Amino acid sequence: MRGIVSRHANLRFRHDEVTGVDWDRHLVVLASGAALPFDRLVVAAGAAVNDFGTPGVAEHGFPMYQLPDAVRLRNHIIGRFEVAEADPSVVDDGGLTFVVVGGGPTGVEVAGALIELIDKVLERDFRGSAVDVDRARAQWETLVATLRAAGAVVETIEQPEGVPDLVFTANAGIVSGERFVPSHFRHPPRRPETEVFATWFARHGFSVERLPDDAVHEGAGDALPFGADRSGGRPVLLSGYRYRSEATAAVPIGAATGAVVRPIELVDERLYHLDLTFCPLDERRAMAAPLGWDRYGIRVVEELVPEPLWLSDEEALAFTANSVVVGTTIVMPHVPPAVGRRLEAWGFDPVAVDVGEFLKAGGACRCLTLALDVDLRAG
Repeated sequence: MRGIVSRHANLRFRHDEVTGVDWDRHLVVLASGAALPFDRLVVAAGAAVNDFGTPGVAEHGFPMYQLPDAVRLRNHIIGRFEVAEADPSVVDDGGLTFVVVGGGPTGVEVAGALIELIDKVLERDFRGSAVDVDRARAQWETLVATLRAAGAVVETIEQPEGVPDLVFTANAGIVSGERFVPSHFRHPPRRPETEVFATWFARHGFSVERLPDDAVHEGAGDALPFGADRSGGRPVLLSGYRYRSEATAAVPIGAATGAVVRPIELVDERLYHLDLTFCPLDERRAMAAPLGWDRYGIRVVEELVPEPLWLSDEEALAFTANSVVVGTTIVMPHVPPAVGRRLEAWGFDPVAVDVGEFLKAGGACRCLTLALDVDLRAG
């Protein structure tokens, strides 16, 4: 303020607290005891926040008029990065999305300051939140090479602009023979992926069977086949629901695939997809993480899987179940000693592949793949 006033010879600046006005004598009385004479007096009563009717601003916004407001906003931003450091999956839910309401000069300045805070401070302090793109590319290429060495035929898809999570192809949809059922994503940032995957599968000879518009489901990330229904012999498809998919999607998925869909509720937000809690190994065995399910879900798996390999909570939260099985080779984000010994005793060859950059976004080996040889039709 003084810098502005000093450029004008006929202006003076005085910082003080006004305690009263003597209107008869034309004096402004100050807390210091001094009095300032005036001819005309302009009184600024201050400003009130105006959200211009923008939904959500009154409830969730951070008005910024004084220094304490700025400190409160900065602490909130840092707090969101703390949450994302502990649980990277919140990023998909918008946990690190910040909206500046008001596009005037102050809004532009706030946006610029926010970018500087994130790029120059927070990405340095919260290393787990920043992805090393070159390292991620190298890890992805190693995963592909490992799968091919195990005998898998790997198809790839070009990633267009605007779909940053396309690499997590497990969520593309559900494959059943020559039929593809594309996902309906819960969160808007991932919804453009649906048409990208549907187009790719159509061009490769698959018939595309779409779910109803109100059926929210994230594909093979929340749907894994194991065994057959005892009554009719139809394949069983375990379907996780709560965080990314809805239980009501079970009926249209069953109709589209021909499988018997068994919904089980996911109860730990850190294990937000079924493929973080369940990994079929062969016709009798599967890795299973009871931490992720309610009691009913545990009973379903107990009845369905003759020889489950139960994972500890620590093993589950390290995404041990998010592995890819190619014949007898199991490609895993890491191999806990006890799990490795059990798998080897069963005749499997567990192989660890570092996917640490993708773990920051909440995904591991299986999340980065979608099996194309699945057939859920009976017989």
